[in-house]
Amino acid sequence: MHMDSDVGKMGAPTVLVDSNAIVERDWFLDRTPWKLLLALSEAQQVRLVVPEVVVREVIGKFRSTVKKAATGLRKLEIEFFPDDETTKYEHFLRQRLAQSKAEVARPSRS
Repeated sequence: MHMDSDVGKMGAPTVLVDSNAIVERDWFLDRTPWKLLLALSEAQQVRLVVPEVVVREVIGKFRSTVKKAATGLRKLEIEFFPDDETTKYEHFLRQRLAQSKAEVARPSRS
């Protein structure tokens, strides 16, 4: 995560999230630092910005991780559907960000 020195909407500081803050730390945003950040965003005490490209990168890395896990599960003869899990995860991630009033920043078109 990067704390921008600029002041965002309503005087709140801006926090710009990189994919590593999710992928390397907390896929489901349920550890204490993420809970705190999401609560601050929901209360509009910070402006949480997650670029669309970051969301897509996180989903891609999730898909890759799940596919690797599926290979091991198949060896145990356990059915597992990586694409279904990835779709569920994308829905979860976007919904969780929206609940906390995070901005998913789409690239501007020039």
